[in-house]
Amino acid sequence: MNMTAIDELDLTARIGEILNRWPVAGLAVGVVRHGSLAWFHGHGVADVAAGTPIDQDTVFRIASVTKTITAIAVMQLLEQGRMTT
Repeated sequence: MNMTAIDELDLTARIGEILNRWPVAGLAVGVVRHGSLAWFHGHGVADVAAGTPIDQDTVFRIASVTKTITAIAVMQLLEQGRMTT
């Protein structure tokens, strides 16, 4: 995929393929460029009971997954030589 231009139709189709395999109540996907949100797609609801739709301000509680994300980021910085032990 060429990342100089955002192919919204392609991204939306890919999200549809993922949701066909792994259905979820809600999903948010964003492309950030130069510190700004360049594209956003919200699917489903943030609160099933209330029917609140997913939007750009939806907060997802990801619990202990943040530990894995942080560890991967640290390892990448080490590999790039941008951080030392």
